[in-house]
Amino acid sequence: TFGEMISNPKLSEFMSIQGDERYRSMYMGLINLSFGIGLAGGSILGGYFYKYFGEKSSLALRYANEKFPNISNEVTGQNSIDFLMQHTGMTNHQLTELLFNYFHPQVFWIPFVSIGIISIILLILYRNTYKSE
Repeated sequence: TFGEMISNPKLSEFMSIQGDERYRSMYMGLINLSFGIGLAGGSILGGYFYKYFGEKSSLALRYANEKFPNISNEVTGQNSIDFLMQHTGMTNHQLTELLFNYFHPQVFWIPFVSIGIISIILLILYRNTYKSE
């Protein structure tokens, strides 16, 4: 929040001087549209991707269901880590390493980095399209 308070006025100022007078309002509208899409879509996508690809208890429950197919319905996301620690004899740290090596939660960032790269490319193309006028 502190970083946004410092950078947001400068970002707005920078965007307002990017285009010539005819396109200034379009630039400002696009930057605010991107904030709206980013806040709404990022929250939804972030929650989904974190729950299914990054949260340790969800990963532990998936692993338990794959490796111990006959487990009872009593094993949930809340107690899946304890269940695996008891049945594998691993410590919490060892179990974390196992889950991260098995599921590779770092792929969590790929969609967000892709969206950022596509956005940069589109902004460059947009700038080059209207710069010649």
